[in-house]
Amino acid sequence: EPPSEHHPDPQKPGLRADEARDNLTGKLRWWSDTKGSGWIACPVKVPGVKSASQRWFSVRKCGSWRLAFLLARLQRGLWELVASSDSAAVPRRPLLALPAPEEPAPTVETLSSSQQQEQRQDQQPQQQPQQ
Repeated sequence: EPPSEHHPDPQKPGLRADEARDNLTGKLRWWSDTKGSGWIACPVKVPGVKSASQRWFSVRKCGSWRLAFLLARLQRGLWELVASSDSAAVPRRPLLALPAPEEPAPTVETLSSSQQQEQRQDQQPQQQPQQ
């Protein structure tokens, strides 16, 4: 990935040209110093509720300016969603429903003795009858 100076907007590395026009003031900011660089998601301020601390997304850990920006934007979006809900509490259900895991294949320990015997017979090479 090119250095921040070679991005469409050097003041907002990781953004595409059409995203660079967005006003990110107070929502997201980027940093670059001797220790590293990346994007910071600023927390949503809700009156009467303690806000979360800011989250830092390092280019070194994320692997690119683009991924660091996307993760920071996603974090900020999550905070905005929670703040706009009726209560400022974190939702109990996940926002992204993941498919249920498939049942694992049975192991030798879970097979009955007859099933184990069938499995051993299936694994033995078939012998050809002698003529």
